[in-house]
Parts: sequence; C-alpha cells; structure tokens
Amino acid sequence: MRGAGRAFNTEKTYAARIALYLSHCTEHGVDWSSPSLPQLMAMMR
Repeated sequence: MRGAGRAFNTEKTYAARIALYLSHCTEHGVDWSSPSLPQLMAMMR
C-alpha cells in the first residue's frame, strides 16, 4: 500500500477490514481464499 502511494489511514482501514474478514473465516470454518457466495453474504449480515 505504501509503495502505491496510499495514505496511512487507508492502509490502517484495509488492515482492520482484512482482520475482520479473517476472524470471521476462522470462527465459521470458511476457507479465506475461496469462500462461496453464500458464505460471503453471511459475513456481510
């Protein structure tokens, strides 16, 4: 992100969202690299 010229706050926001996604995957037994559409929709709820 820094190499692409993104602001620090953008990097911080993305990191928090990625952490949320990975935590959700761990808690629900979802393969983070290949979730199904229903699995992604469940996370968004």
